[in-house]
This record gives sequence, C-alpha cells and structure tokens, in this order.
Amino acid sequence: MTTVLDCLTAAHLQREPFDHYAIEGALPEPLFKELAESFPSLEYVAGAGELENNRPYLKSASEVLSDDAVPAPWRAFFEAHTAPTFFKQLLERRLLLVTTALGRECSEARHGVCQPRWSTRRCCHA
Repeated sequence: MTTVLDCLTAAHLQREPFDHYAIEGALPEPLFKELAESFPSLEYVAGAGELENNRPYLKSASEVLSDDAVPAPWRAFFEAHTAPTFFKQLLERRLLLVTTALGRECSEARHGVCQPRWSTRRCCHA
C-alpha cells in the first residue's frame, strides 16, 4: 500500500517553528477518496452518547486492525502506517532528508547514530 512517505522529499522539511514535514497531496487522489468515503462513523469512534468538549476520541491501531467493522481501506492504511518497515523507512528518510536539506552530510549519519536536535546527545545538525 502507498504510505505518506512515498512522496516525501527534502522540500517538505519545515524547520520553523519546529522540525516537521508538510506534505500537500500526501496520498494519491484515488486512495484519499477511498479513505474519505469509507471514514468510520462518529458513533464508531466516539461511542454512543453526548460528546464532551475538548476531549479526543480515538481508536488505537490494534483496535482498528482487529475490528472487521472498520472498512478494509482503513485497516490497510493503519497496517501500512504501523508496520515496522514504515517506522524503519521513516527513520532512514528523516536522516537522509535532514542531511540533504542542510546541504551537508553529517558524519554520524553515515553510521546511523545521529540523534535529532531534541535528544540529550549533541547532534552535528544542531
């Protein structure tokens, strides 16, 4: 399945007000449309009853993946975005994109030990 990382480039890295990626059109239009059209109901996510103000209503990935009541496109989306391979790809892409965006290669990045700026360990990107 396509993930939001498939179209990620160094141009998506935003440094202010904190490091983050902003990706417009992160998913192909047909997949986005399929997800939008099959979005689970509010009652499924929040349950029955009155909604409280300023309270998040969430389902964990394990709940979504194990519930056949969740539309198949959403289970596939959750599966793809919670898989160990997705996390590994995210870490690899982040190091690559940060070093590319800065226009220099971190000597530690080649060895896979470079830490993000918020780490307690000093990083050459800071």
